[in-house]
Parts: sequence; structure tokens; C-alpha cells
Amino acid sequence: MQLRLYSTSTLRALIYIFTSVAFLASNTYAQILMSNGSSTTCSDDFFDSGGILANYNSSENFVYTICPAALGNVTQVAFNSFFLETNFDFLNIYDGNSTAAPLIGSFTGATNPGTIAATLLNGGCLTFEFTSDASVTDLGWDADISCIVPGGGGGGGTNMSNGSSTTCSDNFFDSGGSAGNYSSSENLTYTYCSATAGDVIQINFSSFFLENNFDFLNIYDGNSTAAPLIGSFTGSTNPGTIAATLANGGCLTFQFTSDGSVTDLGWEAVISCITPGGGGGGGTNMTNGSSTTCNDNFFDSGGSTTNYGLNENFVYTYCPATAGDVTQVSFSSFSTETGFDFLNIYDGNSTAAPLLGSFSGIANPGTIAATLANGACLTFEFISDGSVSDLGWEAVISCTTPNGGGGGGCSDCSNATIIGSLPFNTSTTSCGACNNFSSSDACASLYMGGEDYVFEYTPAVAEILDITLSGSLTWTGLFVTAGCPTTGICVGSSTNSAGNPALNGVSLLAGQTYYIVVSTFPLPDCTPFTININTVLPSCFDGLQNGGETGVDCGGPCPPCSGAATAGDCNVAVNICTNNSFSVDPSGFGLVDELSGNLTSNPTINPNTSPGNMGCLLSGELNSTWMIINIASSGSLGFELGAPGPADCYDWIMWSYDANSCSAIMNNQLPPISCNWNGTCNSFTGMASTVPVGGFANNFENTLNVSCGEQYLICFSNYSSALTTVPFSFTGTATVSCSFFNPITVNNPVICEGSCATLTASGGNSYAWNSSPDLSATNTAAVNACPPNAGIFNYPVTGVGACGTGTVISTVTVLASTDILCNPLLQLPIIEFQAFMNTAKEVDILWRTENEENTDYFVVERSADGVHFESLEEVDATGESNSMILYTSKDKNPLIGLSYYRLKLFYSDGKFAYSDLIAIDNHRQANHLRMFPNPASEALILEANFLEIENIKLINNWGQLMVLNAEKISRGKCRLNLQNLNPGMYTIHVQIEGIPLVRKLIIY
Repeated sequence: MQLRLYSTSTLRALIYIFTSVAFLASNTYAQILMSNGSSTTCSDDFFDSGGILANYNSSENFVYTICPAALGNVTQVAFNSFFLETNFDFLNIYDGNSTAAPLIGSFTGATNPGTIAATLLNGGCLTFEFTSDASVTDLGWDADISCIVPGGGGGGGTNMSNGSSTTCSDNFFDSGGSAGNYSSSENLTYTYCSATAGDVIQINFSSFFLENNFDFLNIYDGNSTAAPLIGSFTGSTNPGTIAATLANGGCLTFQFTSDGSVTDLGWEAVISCITPGGGGGGGTNMTNGSSTTCNDNFFDSGGSTTNYGLNENFVYTYCPATAGDVTQVSFSSFSTETGFDFLNIYDGNSTAAPLLGSFSGIANPGTIAATLANGACLTFEFISDGSVSDLGWEAVISCTTPNGGGGGGCSDCSNATIIGSLPFNTSTTSCGACNNFSSSDACASLYMGGEDYVFEYTPAVAEILDITLSGSLTWTGLFVTAGCPTTGICVGSSTNSAGNPALNGVSLLAGQTYYIVVSTFPLPDCTPFTININTVLPSCFDGLQNGGETGVDCGGPCPPCSGAATAGDCNVAVNICTNNSFSVDPSGFGLVDELSGNLTSNPTINPNTSPGNMGCLLSGELNSTWMIINIASSGSLGFELGAPGPADCYDWIMWSYDANSCSAIMNNQLPPISCNWNGTCNSFTGMASTVPVGGFANNFENTLNVSCGEQYLICFSNYSSALTTVPFSFTGTATVSCSFFNPITVNNPVICEGSCATLTASGGNSYAWNSSPDLSATNTAAVNACPPNAGIFNYPVTGVGACGTGTVISTVTVLASTDILCNPLLQLPIIEFQAFMNTAKEVDILWRTENEENTDYFVVERSADGVHFESLEEVDATGESNSMILYTSKDKNPLIGLSYYRLKLFYSDGKFAYSDLIAIDNHRQANHLRMFPNPASEALILEANFLEIENIKLINNWGQLMVLNAEKISRGKCRLNLQNLNPGMYTIHVQIEGIPLVRKLIIY
């Protein structure tokens, strides 16, 4: 039995239902029930699928269109009652005869949509789209359908004039109405105010056409043109939806001016009323402040129509208006300058609360909820630098009732805590989060028998994660699944009867949604915990394409790889290189069984076989190695795996490859193009037009005709568990590349104002640059580009090569002469120096330089005490370069305990200089310190992988200790206020768990 409490409006609706029963019993009642269909009418009652007496059903997805029965009229709907499950069931209303028409509004909950009319410009019809989820249903709606005559200022709408009205439902047109143009030389002002106390006016434009830059519609937030200007609109850019604010009276004033020449179609819009949230009507723009509300639109400082500003540093806190609820934010759009402008979201009422995520670029943060344990509030901190700004964000603030899962009921796949970026750290509890999974779900563990807390993460690139728990009770489990555990695939699991399990080296595929679940054995039924999620530093043979690495897997950053390739899962497949040393280590194994029970992805009938050969991997994947073949020239693809001799059973299967292939294989959706189940157990298999000497016919498949630029994926299965390295070579006429083959490539230089750049194209036999006065030539591989001023300049080039014709754009970024990177007084050749311990207990060392002049070589030095140094390696410098260069080194035998590393740079004239000093503790993973932005102007963020940062000191170029204002944001993260410091070069000295670190900082 479920006890349900109804609001006053719901009780009124129930009384209305009961009193209507007698009427329905004795009268013929014209009505439309929501379904898939359409009708032409001017008088009907319109209900949800349950009619007036019953709830609608769960899992509905209906579209119904109503058009006017009278020519020249438009359809109007007036809602008498409206009750949907809030934020789960939605009625979308479109201004036209399909869901492709302009959206008038999306409605949920118990807020009555009021009266809505179609526009004649879009055909006069209204289309209703209703979706319900698979759980709770509600009473639905009761509405009246009618027809109205649009335009003319009558019942169908108001034409622009000098005047005002108080209403909550109107169609608003330019002076020409819905069918004609406005007039020239107009200067008109009209004000709409709400007819409902406490509501504000909202306008939704369905069309907008003014003479660009000559005729203007100005919209003011108030009852006159003396009120704040919301925006000035011209041309054909639709203003969209605009709402007044309650603080300014809830009215909107429209001022239209046209010049004495050209006129245009004007506009069509719908006037309605809405109940504003805590931000006041149309929403809240980012600033310093706070509010208590359960309903608000939340924007960046530029609002919904303009960019945010430069050099912003704002903090705004939302707390729920209802005790026991938590604040939730849902982003509909997000766009900030990548890597420079950040929106940080904290689980609490200040920036000292736990950080939920730091967001930059165009990746939408999705929906994020506060936790009741941290006070139910969300705090937003926005920081922008002094250069480029962007559109910012649009989001909706609401409240949800948590149930231990951190917002909105049970913590499950439909209500998971979204992880926006890594590293990620939070403290919470699974108590009250519901028992959603069991041992019958993915990972098949009894540790899923208790209540489950669910995180959701979708990596933008392939990643390898380390996940640790602390503070948990006994009998705790940690699980990672591709897809929800009820239907997905187990990627990794760890359980510990003593608590605090950990997962290391979990491989994730780009674009795949993963769920990270913390659960318990049935006793205890739940647990508190702190979770830390970090990306593993790249290394050779990690299979990730992360740049700077050469050799077998083309990842990085690290020196050229050597030895045999091992890749145990599809999402970390290695690129096959054509050098003679390429081979496969057949003893590898992965965490994921991609081919378990497959028939489409792994059929029992061979798709490209000689007579007598059987299916593909009939025994599944065993000790599997996943590899990618990149085709660099067209021809026949043939290869040989292994060599004649040992009686080992080597099987393989091959598919076409792209970014979605791994997911399609795991979901049993991608048929292979060739495979071989080793019919005669022999360590020699492949594809060949003629069976090679020492081979058997049933171990070889036919060659494949391939085209330049294609990619193929191979899973090599070592059925015999042999330990001998397996050679891999190609025999066909096609050639292969060590990485994805692009026929034409170009460089993208960065230069200072007044300089020229050399643009170089490669990969073709001939080139044609688009004609430009900036270029020295148009038909050579290398041209000089001399842009006229600061900015970004694009120079397209088309190349014709053996792999076809390709067009690419070389982008030249021209920095202003005042930019810090163009100021010789502040330039350094070494712009980044890093060292960190890899999983093999070796220390990877890398550094980047820019604008090298007269540099000779580098010496990598190591010290046990930070005073006495020894030389590890000498690395030649490029010497002369105006581009960024990456150098790498490695300490294969680091000292036990604490070590210090630095670079000694020797110039051509014999002078030398030292880099920053980095300390590495061989007892644990390196404490990596991040600083951003650098160069900085107003504030600097220090981040140390959730380890405490202590003893922060800032020293200027004269050795003076500066007065520093440092604010702790969260564990391992703090902000330094730089506003009172002069431009120049500084050094930052900190300690992280007792290890001293020194970094350079440029303030401009």
C-alpha cells in the first residue's frame, strides 16, 4: 500500500473528476485521448491517454497533431488541469504539424501550461509529443481545443502599436500582423504585464525578420523604456524565449523602430506567464551571491544571448528552499574557452566544500546534484582569463529529494552521480541508496547484495584508471561496467572482506559510458566511503594514442618502444608497425571478454574461407592480443602470423575498424570480414593468395582487397597458451602504417605580430594553396605566410598523393606584440619540466621548449639530497626553433627513497642555466603538482592529486619573499590571489607530504 499526499490543486482536480462522472454517464462527450495520430477540429476536449478518469500509462511515447478546421484560423489549447511526474514525464508542444516544427515549450510536474496558440506562419497546427518513463504515472491533463483568428489585435493576437495590456495569453505580432510586413518610419512602444500576481511575462518568438542593422526591436525588463535593456534585436536571428524578472515588476516593454526604406516580415511570438524561481523570472546570471530556490534558470554572466566577460572570478551558491531536498543543476548547453576558462562545482555552500567537477571546453556537464550530507547546496565558481570569452552556459536549477544516493531518489544508472572530469574525489555513503543490483548482474558478485552507489563516466579519449576506496566498512565491493550492470559488460571488479578495495589499470574506451558501483555484501547492507579516481600516467605499450611516442603502439609520452606488443582488450589495441622487429607476446590477457557468446561478431561459419575451413574463434578469445592495421596504400592485404614448426593452435578474427568497432563487437553487432580457426594446430597462420611453404591450407585465408586510408582490427587468440613470441609480417601488395594514415598533413605555427611563418604540407605529390595575399606561393609544399595583424588565420591547401586527394587547413595563430610570449624579457626556452614514476618503477622525464636560440644540449641530473647532482643522460638540443619541441629521458634505476631531478641547459657560447627542481619519492607514486593558468594575472590554482599542499612561498626575481593570499579550495587544491603583484618572473616553493617542489610562475 502506498500513501500519497496531494497538493491543493491535485485535490481540486480529483473533485473535478468525481463530479464529472454523472455528466459522462448521460451525455455524448467529444474527446481526444493522447495517442499516435492527428485530427482537424475547432472544438474538442483533449486528454492524456487515461482520459479524465484514469492515469496515463508508463513507457508511453505518443505524437498527436491537431489542425484547425476553419481556413485562416490557428489551433489553440487551454489547459484546465495538468499533473505529470516531475522531471520524468514530459509533454512537448510544437508550433506546426510535426515534431520538426519550432518547440513552444516542454512541460512537466504540476505547473499548468495555460493557453497556447499556434501561429499562421507555421501552418496553424499544434503538435503534442508525450513521453513517460517506466515507473510512476499521474493524472495527466484536461484541455480544451478551439480555433482563433490570428493577428489584427482581436482575440487572435495583438499587432505592435503604442499601448499596453495585462494578460497571460496572447499572440504578439509586428504592426503588419501575421501576414504582412511592418511599415517604414515606425517608432512604437508596447508593454505587457502579467495578469497573475507573482508571475512574470514571458515571450517566445516563432519567427523574426527585420531589416538588418536598420530596424530594431528593443526589449526592456520592466514597464517602460527606462527599465533595464534585455537586448536589441535586428536581422533574422531569432531572440528565442525571454522572461521578465519579478524584481523589476514582471513586465516586458517592446520598442520598435524602423527606418524610412526597406521593410520585412517582422515577428510572430506567443505571450505567456511563468512563475519565476529564486533568480527572478528569466533566470540568474553568474555573479557573486547566493539564493534559496527550487526553480531557476542559471546562466553565465552574459545571460542567454551574449558571451561572459574577461577576467571574471565569481562564486554563486544555490541552496534548496525545501528542507530535506538537495539542489540539482541540469545543463542544456556549455561552451567555455578550453583549458583557460573553468566552471568549478562544489558539493556544499562554499568553495571549501568537496569539488564535484571542474569543467572547461564544450563537454556538457549534464546533471549534477548536491548531497544531503554536505548541506544540500551547490556552489559554482567561474574563472575566465583575459583573452577569449565564449557563449558560457544555460542550465536549470531544481530540487530533488535524495535517498542516500546524492540526489533524486535511489542511486542507480538513471540517477547516477556524473563524473565530469578526472581526477575525481568525493565522500558519501551508499546507505539509503537502494539495492539495485545482485549477483545475477554484470560482474556476478555477491558483494552486489547490499545497497549500491552509482557513478557515471564517459571518457572523451581512451584512458586507463586507478580507483581506490577509503573509509569503507568490511565486505565492500568496487565494480566497473560498460553500460549499466543490469545489461552491460563487467570491465573490472575488486572485493575485500576487510573493506577499501581498489582497481588498478582499468582500461576505458573513448565515448563508451561506464558505471562505477560501490556496493556491499548483504551484511553490512551499506557503507560510507571516499572514492579517488585518477588517470594512469601513459607508458609504452599502454595502447593509448597519447602523442610523442614512437614504436609499436605509437602512444606516449616516452622514448621509442621496443619488444613485443601485448594488448589484452579491444579498447587498447596496438597499431601494427611494418618494421622487421614487430612481434606479438601471446601470453597477454585482458579484463574484458569481448566475444563471450557472440554469433554475429564471432560466427561459427567462416565469412571468407577456403573450402573445408570452420568458423572463427570457436573457443572464444584466449590469451588474446588486439591489433589495428592501418592501410597506407591500396592493394591486396596478406599477412603471416608465426612460422612453420611448433604445433601450437593460433586463431584469429578480423573486422573493419573505426571508433565504434569495439562497442559494436561487445554488443554482438559487427560481423567479421575474415577469420581462421586453426584447422591443423600449427604455429603458422594468416592470409595469402598461395599457401606459403611450411603452411597448411586450412590455416590460411584468402587475401583481401583494401584501399588506402582503411583500418582493420585483429584479435589474435593463443589457444595453446604458448609463451614463444610470435612474428607478424605482411606479404600482400598493400602497405601499412604505424598509425592512422592521413594523406595530407600540415603544421599549425604560432608566431608574434609582424613575423612570418613557414607552412609545410606533406603526404602528396603536388599541392595547391588557396590564393591569398599573405602567401609567398601557391603550388609548392612549403610557403611563407605573413598575416597582416594579430589573430587566427586559416590557409587551406589541397594535395594529390598516392592515397588520393585531401584538403586540410594550416592555422597560423598570430599573438599581439604585447603578448607575454612575444616579450623577450619574459621568455624562457624551457616552458615545462616534469618527472613521474611509471608502473614499472622507472622515472619518466619530459620537458618542452619553445623559441630555442643558440641552445646546444641538455644534461639530465639527479641528486639524493638536492645539493650534490650526478649526470644521467646528455640530450642534444634542436638549437634553432620557433616551435614547441618535446624531449624525453628515463631513469631506469631510480634511487630508493627521495630523489631530485633537474635539467642543465648548455648554450652554444658555453653558458648554462638550470630548470626547476622536481622531487620523486620511490616509496610511492610521484606527487604531481599542477599549476594553472601559467602565465597568470589575477589568480593561480595549485592542485596536488588530493595530497595536502603546505608551506607555500612566492619569491620574486630579486629573491624577495612576497606576501601571499592563499585560499584552500579542497584537499590538495588551493587558489592564490595575485592581483596585488607586479608583472614579472616568480618562483613558487611548496611542500607536498614533506617533499619540496619548486615551479616557475609568470605574472602579467
